[in-house]
Amino acid sequence: MYYFIPSWYSPELPFHDAAEAWYWKKNTGFDDTVNQMRMFRHADEDLELILLGYHPMLRHDLHHQGLMGVKIFSVFDVLQGVDTQEPGILHYYDLEWPEQVEWVHTPFLISAFVHDELYANVDFQEDSYLLWITYFRDQKQYMRNIYDDRGFLSSSIFYDVSGNPSRQEYYSPEGELRFVQELPDGPVTIENQGGEYPLKPRYARMEALVQDVLTKKLAGGSREDVVAIAADGRHDALVRRCLGGQRLVLSFFGNRYDIGKSEGLKEDVRAAALTVTDTVGIRDEIRSITGAGKRVVDISPFDTRLSLGKSMRVRELKVFFPMDHFEDFLFQRAIGLLYQFMEEHPSVWLIVGTDQNESAQHEMRMKLQARAVEMGFPKLLVDGADAPDLEDDCIEGMVRKKRKPRIFVTPYHNEADIARILYDTRLIIDIRDNPDQYIQIAGISAGIPQVNYRNTRYIEHKKNGYMISNIAQLSDALEYYLVGLQHWNEALVYMVQTIEAYDSGSLVKQWKELIGA
Repeated sequence: MYYFIPSWYSPELPFHDAAEAWYWKKNTGFDDTVNQMRMFRHADEDLELILLGYHPMLRHDLHHQGLMGVKIFSVFDVLQGVDTQEPGILHYYDLEWPEQVEWVHTPFLISAFVHDELYANVDFQEDSYLLWITYFRDQKQYMRNIYDDRGFLSSSIFYDVSGNPSRQEYYSPEGELRFVQELPDGPVTIENQGGEYPLKPRYARMEALVQDVLTKKLAGGSREDVVAIAADGRHDALVRRCLGGQRLVLSFFGNRYDIGKSEGLKEDVRAAALTVTDTVGIRDEIRSITGAGKRVVDISPFDTRLSLGKSMRVRELKVFFPMDHFEDFLFQRAIGLLYQFMEEHPSVWLIVGTDQNESAQHEMRMKLQARAVEMGFPKLLVDGADAPDLEDDCIEGMVRKKRKPRIFVTPYHNEADIARILYDTRLIIDIRDNPDQYIQIAGISAGIPQVNYRNTRYIEHKKNGYMISNIAQLSDALEYYLVGLQHWNEALVYMVQTIEAYDSGSLVKQWKELIGA
């Protein structure tokens, strides 16, 4: 059995998820645990998700990750006495409200007013699931009821006079108070308990309670079993203390673990049968600090699934250019080269990708349009920006010809957004210092060549992409893949032939061989 323990925590409250109302939703899904579970399930391996944190919207999130039906052990489900994973439906109208309530619907949430005073705000998750209801008294929030996507009131947070959370009560699906925590990270009192995990009446911190339940879960484990944890200083030591004989795998991903500042890195790596990293650089840094050598390996956290797009069947040559975390002066230089190429090749369109909010997107549209005008290319229009003051072209001097935008600022927040963008993309340009690994592997799956500045495991020069050493070479890369089909077709053939190296079966096989399974 493979047990996967993710790092899905709020930065504010230990062992709580980072749930947000739909209008604050940021990137989700680019996560090593999610993709590792997908790979192992696709390879028909037995696996179980062990969730240490409070996550009342788990079913909703697993559905969006394509992981519905995976076996789940949730510490908080044990504590709250929940024994089902079936989603439920709960409408806010079904709750008790004052007779005089008046509803005000906004583009973001629903507010309840009583005698012209704000009584409550109703917030929703994506897909309109009831997330929480915040109650107000004298225009100050004093309580928030949090709902589970299985259709019941899960917990209540109470706030002090300064608006800070002071305690949280957790309930069973039947409404029974099960335990109470003093916030932000104070003692936990068990009010009612039952089931197969006997508990103490009181714990000093939530971490101690989670450790008690996890220890009982993993007790009597076998060396045949593997516990794979998303490396995170908030739970690594806790999991190590709870192991019952299983082998440990550590997975380092992105910036989640501050390698340079962590005092527990050596102990974490020493206790692991295998440590996997998402980049060669992180692998080498961990090896240097810990001296662990070959037990620290670089394995892709993402697998390929051949799903060719339709870019060859559309006239426009769409270039996808993710812009976040890109130094502004380099971005402006790159945009200049792209505009020059677009002016010479009218079939090229530019898709600028971002995960920023709508206000930042609009600001970017205006900057991109201003840059086009500044360069003397006012006919290069940005969708959603104010068009420059320019007389339209005419057909035979009479009928006005509508000019269409060829530059688009497009948000992406999850894997579905990336798949939608890449479906008809001809070329990916990611010349940031830290290119997005998921975009790279998704591009390979879709058969799209890529232009990169930083070397990664995925892109080989003039095989499935083009490596540049300075920004001036971007024009050469554009010429190489967008003028004529020869090089683009060669890249497609190469990717189809080599895609097996990163499919789920190959990656799972690497894991098993390195663990010794």
